Amino acid sequence: MLYRQERFILAILLWVAAGASAPYATYMFVRYGLIAALWSILLSLLLFVAALLCTHINDRLNATMDEEDDSDTDTEAAGVSDAHEAGLRILRIAQQSPLRGHVNERAIIVSINGEMPSTAAEANGLMVEGTNHIEWMGPNGKVLTSTVECHGEDIMAQFEQITPPRRKT
Repeated sequence: MLYRQERFILAILLWVAAGASAPYATYMFVRYGLIAALWSILLSLLLFVAALLCTHINDRLNATMDEEDDSDTDTEAAGVSDAHEAGLRILRIAQQSPLRGHVNERAIIVSINGEMPSTAAEANGLMVEGTNHIEWMGPNGKVLTSTVECHGEDIMAQFEQITPPRRKT
């Protein structure tokens, strides 16, 4: 994927080419008539359409990238600076995991059956045979609750331990 500046340069080059082709198409039309200038007029129209399309795509990609950056910043801020300064962030969930479909990847586990795990081993230990209640924080910082059925298997998820930031004294 092209970076923002490279896409911007591509759009500028397309607009310059489209702008430069318009006077040439006009000259060809005035000098030789419509039939002789048809190819230059079509080329000019094609360049203008390509420039408009490139600009539209750039705007949408920039908006999407900005939303993702804001979402990542919000997730990090909510996960560390909120009331839950330590915990487990889910990095990946296996296909066979009991968590699949109930908890999102990148979520922060707040509690499993009322207790807050600090390691993956503790999270596995807190899961009981049958119904489990898991509280987790989504990317928007909202704490959600899921009910998960577990039949003695491992959680089958990869976690990242979140530690509170060090405070300067």
